[in-house]
Amino acid sequence: MLLTILLCLGACRGKDTADTALNGGPGWDSGGEVTSLLCPTEETGDPERLSLWTQDGQDLLAMQADGTTRTLHTFGEDLSPPDGATFTLSLSVNADWIGALGVWTWEEGAGVSQALDEVVVFDRAGARVARTTEAQDSGPTLYLGPDGSVARPRGSQAGLFMDADGQVTVLEGWRPIGRRGTDGWLPACTLDDTQCGWISLEDDPLHLSDHRAAETLMVGGVMVWLSEDHEGGGAALVWDRPDAVNAAPLGTVWPNATFAELVVLHTRVEGRVLVGRQRTGEEAPMLNTLLVADVRNDTTTTVQPALPEDQRPHWQHTCPNPLVQITTDGDLLFVLRDDATAAVWATDTSAQSWTRWGQPVTDLFNIWPVENNGTLQVPASSGDASPCPEVSWAEPDAELEAIPGDSVQIVLHEGAGPSLTLPPPRGPGLWPMEPVMMNGPGTCGMYLDARDGSGEPTILDIQAETEVRLGTDHARWGWLY
Repeated sequence: MLLTILLCLGACRGKDTADTALNGGPGWDSGGEVTSLLCPTEETGDPERLSLWTQDGQDLLAMQADGTTRTLHTFGEDLSPPDGATFTLSLSVNADWIGALGVWTWEEGAGVSQALDEVVVFDRAGARVARTTEAQDSGPTLYLGPDGSVARPRGSQAGLFMDADGQVTVLEGWRPIGRRGTDGWLPACTLDDTQCGWISLEDDPLHLSDHRAAETLMVGGVMVWLSEDHEGGGAALVWDRPDAVNAAPLGTVWPNATFAELVVLHTRVEGRVLVGRQRTGEEAPMLNTLLVADVRNDTTTTVQPALPEDQRPHWQHTCPNPLVQITTDGDLLFVLRDDATAAVWATDTSAQSWTRWGQPVTDLFNIWPVENNGTLQVPASSGDASPCPEVSWAEPDAELEAIPGDSVQIVLHEGAGPSLTLPPPRGPGLWPMEPVMMNGPGTCGMYLDARDGSGEPTILDIQAETEVRLGTDHARWGWLY
């Protein structure tokens, strides 16, 4: 059963959109009695679990599940960035570790950019385990490994690697392109960008091959790329793990396609890759044949979907939408429309049956679905909040209860949740692709509630059918799980 939480950014025709926000939950530094946990999940009800991070100047703050907060780290205490330097904070998290990167940038002289940066790694309890300031002027990229290690590229310079004990190693001749795996191998490309492979601090490189960093995708810890002529056998999707290199020939799937027409349409962190034939010129995209590869288990499936009756791709040449995606479970999501409405449709790789996820929408310009562990977010934007050209719509049948204009649906396999009425979250022309930021399990979301004009950060606990307003003006937030 699919249940839908509807966030209508404007009037929702035919829907009861009562405001169900709760003000009695834990607030930011409120000091009051905590009446519920922020977003409890089936996995844990730990009140001290670190749930959210935010920034206050150069302080990294963390909020626990019970609503209390603490400062994890103050950046720059032993550094000396000049007055007026711009400070930027970014985080990378996994199941066991939290990696934080603080960067100061400024201009020195005529267009000469300078930078300082600081990397800190914490365990899941928030204890600092490693820190370095050696990777100066390295840019915003931070690859956090499952062992707490950090790899950082440094432009044209050799990359740096820091283990969980804080030991820093210069990766002479190499630029990392992903995290180090549990097997100790790190994906990297040569500094001249002619070869990529796997490197180790103890052993010789593995599987060096002639592909560039810009052509290489990291999918669930696996290197993936399209090769125009793999080992003399023509076009192929190639995936490379430290234990094996595999390839799926594409000439048999699309015998008449040129290599330039083949494209990776979507990837999943679980290790799935979706390949299709790219549209050419003004033609409609070619969705009649798709290839799904599981690069962790070395399987491929060719899918030839027959679209539901009277449905066609919702596509605009000058403002493309993501027409097809892979879900966490390996199903395919399509954005389809008829003359009056559009919607997100799902099918498995057999493409024998179709299910519409959520309600149909109408009088809009583009749709950008985002799926996470069975929870689907469907932002739909109209002309007031989209740069896309106008799309024509017929009047939909009243019984469809199609949602007009700007809206965000959150669609669940099971469970229930509130219906909310919200104004556009960021104003005309600034439509966010993910107005509700979901956590890793897909059980909770955060959005800026602008109903009173304040844009107050608000937690939407999907499973508990409640909201918690955080009562703060901190603008930057992120989930820690």
